[in-house]
Amino acid sequence: MQIGDHLVTPRTGYTHHGLYLGNQQVIHYSGKSAHDQGSIQQVTLEEFCDGKACRVRDYPFRVYGRKESVERAHQRLGEANYSILFNNCEQFVAWCIMGFGYSEQINTMVSATIQTKMLIETQGIQAAASCVALEVATAVVPTSAALVTSSAISGGTVALASGLSIASVTPLVMPMAAGAIVGYGVKKLIDWVW
Repeated sequence: MQIGDHLVTPRTGYTHHGLYLGNQQVIHYSGKSAHDQGSIQQVTLEEFCDGKACRVRDYPFRVYGRKESVERAHQRLGEANYSILFNNCEQFVAWCIMGFGYSEQINTMVSATIQTKMLIETQGIQAAASCVALEVATAVVPTSAALVTSSAISGGTVALASGLSIASVTPLVMPMAAGAIVGYGVKKLIDWVW
């Protein structure tokens, strides 16, 4: 690990992000919890990782060098304006390195929400549920397993190259559907705010 690295560690249902300061120290935006309103804090690497693995997100191009990124992070130390949509841990680290807040997690969630809504509007709930099940199947099976078009989904059963079918992943549809509903709620919140 090098000073100024963008660190990513898994949490349940999302990833947490921080900027490595060196000497086993990380600066990150803590999320809101029962005990914290969400603030930028400096913690140990061990505390940041919370017993989980940690990886470095590579940047082929950086607007700010490693030391400058750390200086930018220190300028905001103690800030307590956390927002899951507009000012989260991933956006904070991207701002330190690139100069603007960016969150792949939020973009992916919003994109999935919009796609699910469009699918429901154009093909109905049955096709959306099949599509969600297919997303789960391709997440479970290596991505080289199969690519299936929406016209194949409308046939009812989709057989993947690995031998899985929509029927075999049906138990996973409910959690994914719940996630889609939550995502739809987030989109409604974004629409309301704007």
